[in-house]
Amino acid sequence: MLSARRVRKGPGRRPKSEARARFVELLAQGWSLRAACAEVGVSRSAGQRWKNGARVRRPDGTVFVVPPLEPLAVRQISPRFLSEGERVKIADLASRGHGPAAIGRELGRAASTISRELRRNLHHSGQYRPFHAHRGTYFLLTFR
Repeated sequence: MLSARRVRKGPGRRPKSEARARFVELLAQGWSLRAACAEVGVSRSAGQRWKNGARVRRPDGTVFVVPPLEPLAVRQISPRFLSEGERVKIADLASRGHGPAAIGRELGRAASTISRELRRNLHHSGQYRPFHAHRGTYFLLTFR
């Protein structure tokens, strides 16, 4: 007589290190989180845990931390967008009183690009914050 119970296939879950490596590779190529999860064959919640990290509480009470992926190391931003170094230079020159045209000449970018960057990422205190702006560009590109 056959039992309806599922036969265990091994001692515990199999590690998904190969799938995680492929997931990181797909994100680096510019795939969205949803598409990378579908390609690798994991749920979106698993992909979110891999990307953002998680705390896993084991039955014996110990806590295991899954480290998050380094977001800007995973996703290469196209050279058509301002780099973090360019944004820092914009902040330095803007704090010294240089206008968008002078900053654009210094960086080899159009004055309109610099003007838009300063306008979009101006903090309510009146300061341009380059690292905040760079993180915003990453998330804009990741979740579109």
